[in-house]
Amino acid sequence: MATTKLPLIRNTLFDTYPVLVHAAGKADHLPLWPAVLKAAEEWRIETRLDPSLTVITYNNGGTVNHEYKRLGLFEESLGRNGIDDVVVLGGTLTDWRYDQKINLLLDHLTTAPVKDFVLVADSADVILSNDIGPLVQQFKARGCRALFNAERRHYPRDLPPFDEEVAPGEFFPCLNSGIWIADTPFARELTAYCAGLKVAKHKNCDQTRYKFAYRHFYPQIRVDHRCQLFQNLNRVKGDVVEVHSKNVP
Repeated sequence: MATTKLPLIRNTLFDTYPVLVHAAGKADHLPLWPAVLKAAEEWRIETRLDPSLTVITYNNGGTVNHEYKRLGLFEESLGRNGIDDVVVLGGTLTDWRYDQKINLLLDHLTTAPVKDFVLVADSADVILSNDIGPLVQQFKARGCRALFNAERRHYPRDLPPFDEEVAPGEFFPCLNSGIWIADTPFARELTAYCAGLKVAKHKNCDQTRYKFAYRHFYPQIRVDHRCQLFQNLNRVKGDVVEVHSKNVP
């Protein structure tokens, strides 16, 4: 398979070419996801990880109740493009809950060798969509300690709407925890804060904790509202994201 320098997707609102694409949510809110997955199977790009970046995901080998999501999609997407240096957490867990991601990450960040920066992404619904090599430099240019994926809707919906207060009028105003990047010392501080929260509602949802952390740490935490690094596909159609379905020799 020939490789290309053409990114897999383009955000037409901002004329950006995100590095990772995330299909958060239910199938009926993801009209573009099947086409993106199909295109990604034939798409290749010459890329390599920044040597200062550790990539982390979660995969216990279980199943996902979604026609177009499957644990391992993220790892396979990187692998097709020559990247196999991925830390996979959760492999020994049988009774999976989303909030376990925080404790697994905190344990890894405090007990295992980790590089200067960490990229954290979900396994079942995130894939590579551009050259990942410049990701650390692109993140550092944003001037924050952590940068999260942005999405259109606030979830969980009954939490205080801090996201919209920070970014009124943005097409993608809200934090989504399915992809984020941070410098490693701050990632430790952030996950420790999230792990220590006493959450009454949605206690099994990791995004609930990250939402509270966003309010607490802002502006050290920012959201990628203009989809420069990350693209969320929830409630997004072809007039916002175009898919480059053909490879270029």
